[in-house]
Amino acid sequence: MTAKKCIFCGAKADLLCDHHLGWERMRGQMAKEAPNLVLLGSSHVPLRYRKVHTCDAPLCRACAVRDGCMNFRLRYLGSFSDTIDYCPGHDNFGTIAKEITGLEAEAFRSAWRKAANAARGIEVSTQVDLFGRVPI
Repeated sequence: MTAKKCIFCGAKADLLCDHHLGWERMRGQMAKEAPNLVLLGSSHVPLRYRKVHTCDAPLCRACAVRDGCMNFRLRYLGSFSDTIDYCPGHDNFGTIAKEITGLEAEAFRSAWRKAANAARGIEVSTQVDLFGRVPI
């Protein structure tokens, strides 16, 4: 996890939002392993060739809407669990049936974080200065 602060309150973030934005087909892997599947319609692409995009907004435990817990028990490797958490505005599972690109997912994440920061009263510039110059 790269961000350390919750986007809603600014506290220490322990979780990431699991809201589904959509999925993207892994064209390179499909072309290598199953070239006959590359031209399939989006409803027929096998799950192993789909990369699921989620919101991934950093959340603290107080702001997260907890939806459940998954427990995994591996025969000789022990067990672990993972929680399913959403942003306060993402109280549902989302749409996993929608095919999107990675750029569309990143645009949604950027707009969602900008709206959350605006609700907190933080003005964040979307302009990035690559060379360290002072903006005019």
